[in-house]
Amino acid sequence: MKISPVHRVAGVLVLSLAFMACSTGPRPPATAAGAEPRARQAVVDGVPVAFHVFGSGPVVIAHPGGPGGDWGSLRMPEVEQVATVVYIEPFGTGVSGRLADPNGYTIEAYVKAVEGVRAALGVDRVVLLGHSHGGFVAQGYALTHPEHLRGLILYDTSPVTGGELGRDIMSNLQWFEHEPWFAEASAGFAAFSEEKTDADATAGMKRTMPFTFADWTHRGHEFAAYREQVQMWIGPRQTVPPEGGAFSTGETSFDVRPRLHEVKTPTLILVGARDAICSEKMARMAHAGIQGSRLVVLAHSGHMGHIEEPVEHGRAIREFLATLAP
Repeated sequence: MKISPVHRVAGVLVLSLAFMACSTGPRPPATAAGAEPRARQAVVDGVPVAFHVFGSGPVVIAHPGGPGGDWGSLRMPEVEQVATVVYIEPFGTGVSGRLADPNGYTIEAYVKAVEGVRAALGVDRVVLLGHSHGGFVAQGYALTHPEHLRGLILYDTSPVTGGELGRDIMSNLQWFEHEPWFAEASAGFAAFSEEKTDADATAGMKRTMPFTFADWTHRGHEFAAYREQVQMWIGPRQTVPPEGGAFSTGETSFDVRPRLHEVKTPTLILVGARDAICSEKMARMAHAGIQGSRLVVLAHSGHMGHIEEPVEHGRAIREFLATLAP
């Protein structure tokens, strides 16, 4: 199938969620509460899934975006102060195993991995947080294993991908067309289809990073170290399954809007007001579909509220956790 330029660029942009949601950005010092010496591991269908545990309190499993990035930059020190946060290292990244089938990196596979980690923890009911692509996984898990959820946090994500999300992204990019970095960041898209290695993917993600922050022009210097440490694995990105496991560029894609009414789990929907990738428009779709959900908009954030506005982001999650039944 020939992909139009609009869909190709949109596909690149949404895939840029991967490095932003799970790259190796700045992390709390080793003395942080609950710091762990090494990754723990679950085995799902014979494939190891690494996970990292920090903090103390009720269990929050955090699934980063992607697919194909490192888990590290989803670290949320503000949340770790009040919860045991379990960061999943998805299939195909870091020290987690690689799938035998290169087309196997689907939403269903990631949902099974979450369930495997939950079982390995020995905790019957958890809170699940999904960021960007991880939010697709979280929605899939909520519809598959609701009995194991105390709460659901959908952070900078969308209930639909494909052409509809792509068109929204293309419109949102116009927010930045007069920024001094726009041409260079946009040029990063051109080589996307030529990326063959982890190093290629990592370099491409660094170039397009400014699009995922609300105000890179004035605050980019704050995130320079973060950008330098970005890491990307290309394997999971190559699946691009039709149901949207990797932000499909096609019209037929991940779309759970018709089923959102089935989600009875208490839900927080958290989005940056200047998120060009999974915008407030998409967050409001999820909010409208999930009865009783709570919507919080971070006024000065793009796609990385836990880095751009860590205090406000952490407060929203802490307040939500306080409302949940044991």
